[in-house]
Amino acid sequence: GFGDRLAGGRKGLRIVVVKHMLDGIKEKDWETKIQEYCQALEHADVEKITCISKTKVVIIKFVEPAAASEAVDTWNGKLNPATQKPMEAIYWDGVTDYTNSHEDHDPDEEAKRHEDFGQWLDHQDEEELPPELRLQVADE
Repeated sequence: GFGDRLAGGRKGLRIVVVKHMLDGIKEKDWETKIQEYCQALEHADVEKITCISKTKVVIIKFVEPAAASEAVDTWNGKLNPATQKPMEAIYWDGVTDYTNSHEDHDPDEEAKRHEDFGQWLDHQDEEELPPELRLQVADE
């Protein structure tokens, strides 16, 4: 039940998100570097590793919650030897999409894109638009 998840068990927090682990490291060396970090842990049973090259975020799913806990305790705040900057290791919240970088997000540019798309839609002939973009009025 719910208590098992809080206490750990197999359903505990097993997915760790690590930022800045790969900074300053060539992409061809990422796999080796991640393996080194994982093997240095006492409980290093890894189920899956995902590297997001665009954002340089590493997502590691451990077999047991104890391993994830050890990873967060060990890596969070530890200096990345390549950059001398601290790594950030947190449990995945189950929601955040790390495949998109929000750091280069420009709200003004997005607003302009939306406005341009609206203008384009307004100036299309109804027949030229695909059915899903045509104005639909519900019968009352």
